[in-house]
Amino acid sequence: GTGAGFVGRGSGKAKARGMWRTNFEMPSGLPEPDQVTTARDMITLGLRLQDDFPQHYPLFATRAFRYGGATHRNHNTLMNHFSGIDGIKTGYTRASAVAAILSALCSADRVRRVATARCARF
Repeated sequence: GTGAGFVGRGSGKAKARGMWRTNFEMPSGLPEPDQVTTARDMITLGLRLQDDFPQHYPLFATRAFRYGGATHRNHNTLMNHFSGIDGIKTGYTRASAVAAILSALCSADRVRRVATARCARF
């Protein structure tokens, strides 16, 4: 398919899953003026990932893996500092700064949060 087809399907799928304010413009996720999302839509994404694909969810807790002779580390360094965090998504672009969808198991309860910051370093 094409990049335009991919973002069209991605935006459509996002809306179908309740991510009403998300609009994708670039398959890479890099900044585009009309590419937007909200903290609410990102937590919706995190919940859907956990609920719809539980068999794949443990991949988000991967701290490092080897590929092509090199070790690649997870960019979510919060997992190294706080007990129970098992990831989901982190990202950084100059336009939007830092964004993270976090999930942690606290006792028997799962806690999910979205964090965004202009000055923070994750």
